[in-house]
Amino acid sequence: MRANQWRDRSMVVLSTLVLSLAVSACGDDQDGGPPTDSAGTDMLDVDVVEDTAPDTAEPAEPIRPAHCSDKLSPGPAPSRRLTRTEYNHTVADLLGITTDPGNRFPPEEETLGFDNNASSRNVTQIHVERYQEAAENMVSEMLATNRAQVLKCDADSVGALLCAEWTIRDFGKLCFRRPLTAVEQARYWDFFGALYAEDNDFDRAIGMVLEVMLQSPQFLYRLEVGHEDADGDGVAALTSFEIASRLSYLLWNSMPDDYLLAAAEVGSLDTPEGIAVEARRLLENPRARRASLHFHRQWLQVDDLALVHKDADVFPEYDAALRDRMTAETERFVTHAIFEGTGDLPTLLAADYTIADATLAAHYGVSPPTGELDEDGFGRVSLEGGQRAGLFTHGSTMTVQSKPNQSSPVLRGKWVREQLLCDHLDPPPADVDITPPAVEPGLSTRERFRQHSDDPACSGCHNKMDPLGFTFENYDALGRWRTIDEGGSPVDPTGEVLFTWDADGPVDNAVDMAQTLAQSEQVHDCYIKQWFRYTHARDVTFADECNMFDLRKAFYDAELDIQSLLVALTQTEAFRYRPVADPDTTPVPEEVQDGE
Repeated sequence: MRANQWRDRSMVVLSTLVLSLAVSACGDDQDGGPPTDSAGTDMLDVDVVEDTAPDTAEPAEPIRPAHCSDKLSPGPAPSRRLTRTEYNHTVADLLGITTDPGNRFPPEEETLGFDNNASSRNVTQIHVERYQEAAENMVSEMLATNRAQVLKCDADSVGALLCAEWTIRDFGKLCFRRPLTAVEQARYWDFFGALYAEDNDFDRAIGMVLEVMLQSPQFLYRLEVGHEDADGDGVAALTSFEIASRLSYLLWNSMPDDYLLAAAEVGSLDTPEGIAVEARRLLENPRARRASLHFHRQWLQVDDLALVHKDADVFPEYDAALRDRMTAETERFVTHAIFEGTGDLPTLLAADYTIADATLAAHYGVSPPTGELDEDGFGRVSLEGGQRAGLFTHGSTMTVQSKPNQSSPVLRGKWVREQLLCDHLDPPPADVDITPPAVEPGLSTRERFRQHSDDPACSGCHNKMDPLGFTFENYDALGRWRTIDEGGSPVDPTGEVLFTWDADGPVDNAVDMAQTLAQSEQVHDCYIKQWFRYTHARDVTFADECNMFDLRKAFYDAELDIQSLLVALTQTEAFRYRPVADPDTTPVPEEVQDGE
């Protein structure tokens, strides 16, 4: 497989030059060549060289750009507010609160496909009110039902003042994900003392202190300052505790555990090797599966399934139970493929099996699961026979990428183009009617959508989407296999992959396309890019050229193993450092740094 992954650099450039001649009406800057920054600069940093190697030679392994060794280039490091998901998991680990109070916060805006993008994490007055409400309710519940989770001492036995001092120190370290500074310790201690002096009510006084901590920017944000820039290169290494938070929120969607905080305290996270050891430990924990699903549900847009409406006259069988089965299938399959199966990206994309129950298998028209079943009746279902392959043909993805009363080659092609190939497609002009053509007896799907290719105003974009989307025509708007489309015409699932680096060519159907794209370097690189966006809550920039090079090499060297990619993400300069003067980062006021 390795020989298929690092191609001769001159061939990459040749493909790019050829593809650059293609004229697109979409106006996007990712038209099938290597990834570029916002200015269109080639992110692969390759030079045009004459290809003199014989066809049988091993592909030359690209050389890391020389400037990557000269100066650290971590890229922007924006401060981030906890997402609702991160908040829920954090208070569960911190306080034992499992009622998901974050679900009452305002819905989060997705940017670049993810809910954690720093550019859209603004705070409104509603946020402030809901944070206060959540803090009050959680502390009240904890003191009434689960006080031992936080209070490790008995105020009546050791004294209120001493118990408060210990609680402020120990809870503060967990809440802020680092030890409190002397200024912070004194401030909270003085606050407790003033409250306790009023009526000698320990629970009221310590409860108010905990509520204030839970509304502090130090808890609600992942604030990072880093070490002092001693050599003056404009880059600061993150502290061990900041690295610990990056690790836990990437791999667990939650706060560091005691072991990870202890590792930070003794300096075990000061080296890439130490970080990798902890990353692998965190990946062995069940919380890593939960965090992985959070990424994949958003990347695959499966979360949108909860919002999908279907025409009840056309699809009366679509209900909450079927929707939940589809979601469960994708979640179980992703978890199995990454953590229990071979663990590589091609398997995730084009496996010849899925994880389903007997009802969903019957919906697909395949044999029920065999072997050991879980508590909900889900087990491994063979997809041998050429009708389905991996995530491409799951009911969840096919249902989301469809219209209420029919399939949608446009939505499905767009999904492949943007989510798996990382191409950017501009929205249609405001004066263009995007209503899908009505289903007409005797007209095939291709005939109904022919205007897209005939109309010059449409063809630029639709030539990128429709030839991909037509390959999914064997699947109706609920992901069921069919050979006759909505109009009563025989399905023609043939299509073509166009405008890619390395996968162009005709394909027979969705399975053929899945198998082709599962081996495509553009798809592999897109998967890396999607994880990078998710990890750093921002898009890839030109400053990340070296980071992306290192990630590609690590991923390919690991034979596209997904867990290895996650570890590799923790080894990059972008993960371990931050710019001292970051134009893309909101400055952290001094009073916030001191714990105001």
